[in-house]
Amino acid sequence: MKVYTFHQKDGIPITSFDSSATMTRILQTDEPTHISCLYLEEHGILGFHQAKTTQMMLIVQGEGTITNDQETYMDVQQGDIVLWEENEWHETQSSQGLTAIVIEGTHMDPSFLIRKQ
Repeated sequence: MKVYTFHQKDGIPITSFDSSATMTRILQTDEPTHISCLYLEEHGILGFHQAKTTQMMLIVQGEGTITNDQETYMDVQQGDIVLWEENEWHETQSSQGLTAIVIEGTHMDPSFLIRKQ
């Protein structure tokens, strides 16, 4: 399990075309990819299961707790990206609620992102 960030402060300013914006790259892939939105309500849980393919979870609202071994838990919050490799067991839970974009596919390499310590 790896955790990255996509905070605005880490983005690239866009000024062309009279723009005033910041963009944070997430992923580039040439392989088939599924993109979904995950909603965990208060005290919600996405139970312990095995990833069928590489999975990225981008926390866009709220906070929660993740694990990949049911022994070591890590807090995540808005702006964090969690990467689970194919066949890796994992779980996500939230006491207050969490909304995330989930990207599933092969050959996903977010190494250009900033890794959270």
